Amino acid sequence: MRILAAFLVAAMSSTVALAQEPIKLSDADRALVVRDVVDYFRKHPDELVESIVKWRESQSGAITKAQSDAALPDPVTGRTDAPVAVLEFGDYGCGDCNAVSSALDAVVLADKDVRIVHRDFPHSSIDAVQASLDLISAASKGGDWQAMRRIYLVEGIAPETRIKALAASGVEVTNDDRAKASDTMAKSKALAEKAGVTALPAIIVVVGGKVQALTGPQSKDAILAAIASVRKAAAQ
Repeated sequence: MRILAAFLVAAMSSTVALAQEPIKLSDADRALVVRDVVDYFRKHPDELVESIVKWRESQSGAITKAQSDAALPDPVTGRTDAPVAVLEFGDYGCGDCNAVSSALDAVVLADKDVRIVHRDFPHSSIDAVQASLDLISAASKGGDWQAMRRIYLVEGIAPETRIKALAASGVEVTNDDRAKASDTMAKSKALAEKAGVTALPAIIVVVGGKVQALTGPQSKDAILAAIASVRKAAAQ
């Protein structure tokens, strides 16, 4: 499971004890391994962040809790193969979070090489939790979750608004779907906490093997500047 993630964690540590003679790789083989690892994490930015977190925890002796395999995938805005990933930890009941979410929409329009991974992390109210459960569930069933999101951002997340948003999704969401979506949000919460996110809004920019976290209100220009900085670091 997550062999490349484990490889990165081990590679980060200089104190890993080997039970057998190390495998000797040529420079060419080593370059191929590094290329494959970087390519994998470019496609799976969440696992890169989790791997860095696990490495930090291994240095402090912390234990990582396993996540449920039942969790649904997080919705993504932009090209799913875009080389720049921005993990957004948001709450539809948080005004600043919604402002950052709108700024991220503008970022994707400005830069087609950016994708936003929406890791919902609601804790402002039960309405916010229900809104995220419905949206993640609808997205997993091929529903128009972007229409739901637009309604949330513009009209709020009161019960009657959530009913309207669900109707706009075009799919039926069941309690079983919501239970799986709850696992997804638990995963997001755990990742946010392990990554040191203590307040919202928060985003994490991932480019190649480089990561930068931003917290608090962010404008489109500030996010684009952060992306440019991480791109530059990744290219070095």
